Amino acid sequence: MHKMVQLNPKRFMFNTAYGFLNGKIVLAYRKQGNFNEEAGYDDTFFLSGGQSGFRDIEGIRFGFEVCLDHNVGLLKRQLRPGQDVDVQIVLSDAVQPVPGNIVVQHGGFFVHASTAAPVAGCFMRNGDTIEWAPEIGVDTVAGSQLHHWKMHLDVHDPFDLSDSFMTRLGKSGRWA
Repeated sequence: MHKMVQLNPKRFMFNTAYGFLNGKIVLAYRKQGNFNEEAGYDDTFFLSGGQSGFRDIEGIRFGFEVCLDHNVGLLKRQLRPGQDVDVQIVLSDAVQPVPGNIVVQHGGFFVHASTAAPVAGCFMRNGDTIEWAPEIGVDTVAGSQLHHWKMHLDVHDPFDLSDSFMTRLGKSGRWA
């Protein structure tokens, strides 16, 4: 005999990653995979996101995942033929990168922002291998290291970048 449990959550929990460009929100991706974050909160229910993590931003094709989403390969399962990914970004609390779930094209970048320093970083796909992207510097901020990597990307349509981070030449011949 099964016992029916009625859920009456008073609160909903979700995990949303935001992306900003020039002070505007260009992405709001809500985590889909539930790692039982609400455990111990009887009145709280995890509310899963329902949108794909793929976004075209300023001519660059991004793929976003939050923690468990990468572990279970959500982007890989949602990837369609001919929809190459230039930059895949994973935000995690120490999930290990899964090589088979890295979906960037040759020359694309896999960025892992993680609480586990050894697996955090910027990586580049070179054929069938994933290697560290060239590091261009390290700063110390509030006692923690902040690494900078060089990423070269060809945008799909560079002439479609008006009102973006790409500015036009001013009358003086200098970048505005």
